[in-house]
Amino acid sequence: MLQQIFKMARHRPMMAVLVIFQLVMAGAMICNVAFLLQQDLVPLLTSDGVEDPTTLLIASNIVANGQPFSVARQQQLEHDLAVIPGVRQVAAAMSMPMLRMVRMHGRVSNRSDSLHADTVMYQGDKLVPTLGLKLVAGRDFDEAESDSAESSSADYPVIVSQALADALYPQGALGQVIVMGSRTSHPSFHPVIGIVAHLLRNALGAGLSREIGYAIIRSWAPSEWPMPSYAVRVSGVQTGPVRAQMLVVIKRDLGSDLLATITPEVDSYQQLKDRALAPYRSGIWLLASVSLIVLLVTVAGIVGSVGYAVQEKRRQIGIFRALGACRRHILWQLLTEQLLIMLVGVGGAVLAARGLNLWLMHRYELARLPWTYLPWMAAGLLALGLLSVVGIIRKAAAVPPVEAMRRG
Repeated sequence: MLQQIFKMARHRPMMAVLVIFQLVMAGAMICNVAFLLQQDLVPLLTSDGVEDPTTLLIASNIVANGQPFSVARQQQLEHDLAVIPGVRQVAAAMSMPMLRMVRMHGRVSNRSDSLHADTVMYQGDKLVPTLGLKLVAGRDFDEAESDSAESSSADYPVIVSQALADALYPQGALGQVIVMGSRTSHPSFHPVIGIVAHLLRNALGAGLSREIGYAIIRSWAPSEWPMPSYAVRVSGVQTGPVRAQMLVVIKRDLGSDLLATITPEVDSYQQLKDRALAPYRSGIWLLASVSLIVLLVTVAGIVGSVGYAVQEKRRQIGIFRALGACRRHILWQLLTEQLLIMLVGVGGAVLAARGLNLWLMHRYELARLPWTYLPWMAAGLLALGLLSVVGIIRKAAAVPPVEAMRRG
């Protein structure tokens, strides 16, 4: 049977080459597009842990004109924001989720230095209750830990996200120590006093899908800082009046110390989140459209190529049927021929997908394609190819011998 298949394939080699080429190109593109699509889906599907984002207002773009804002000015602003009618709680911070102007991140490890992670750090006072983060273990910072002397010590306590806790201490991170800095140059050791269920980093770039939920919260008493931000939790859903009053208070309290070229902004956390995730939503639509187009073109190309090849073999099929070959025998012979051709194409697609990913890594610094994508891509592409041609082959195998020979 295999000899007959190879003989029939050699009769029209270009049809086999076209099918193989289409599978190689489609597999390489779809596999990498699917990987990029998964990268864009991660920020959308990962919980940020913030409770009721529509009633949380974030004041940002507060930039000092020259010298950093003094501690007294920042404390006064925090107090004045807290007394605005409708405000429940205020948190001052160096950086906030979904704000990209200030990013604090670095490598951390467990005590034994066997597990490492890249994490973001948020420094602020009363961040856990103001953001509405859910503590799943441990506790929030107490007054002593929020004091300026305690919070600025070398080995200050921290609260971590569940994702980071699981990455560094799979058996339980509460009460353990997170190590920051190089082991060879004065590392600092920070006890974990609490774990929050979810918290996103404010850098959502490509290649961070595994670490997107790695975050640390450090208590921060106001100190001289040029770009503070404020989270304000509002009672009720009418945030417009509070937002307007916040802007008035910020400009009144900081006045000429504000950098004139940057205007302070107050947005709801939901608005900031929608703005930060908008590129990923657009990317998903684009990548999904590209994938659909590639699949449709591949199916159309395979159907056309195989349909033409089968049409050219109708006389041979008629002869085989006249010599006693049953319909099932013809069907399996044609399917086996296409299966062998597609196996070659799928094998080439696996190599092409890996090669394209290596080029993208070198050219655009994208993440490495996980090997698990390759067998799934190969199985899916093979199934798609066979489903595309099974109807044509069944129809050709069912043609009566006399009719097949006459049309051939």
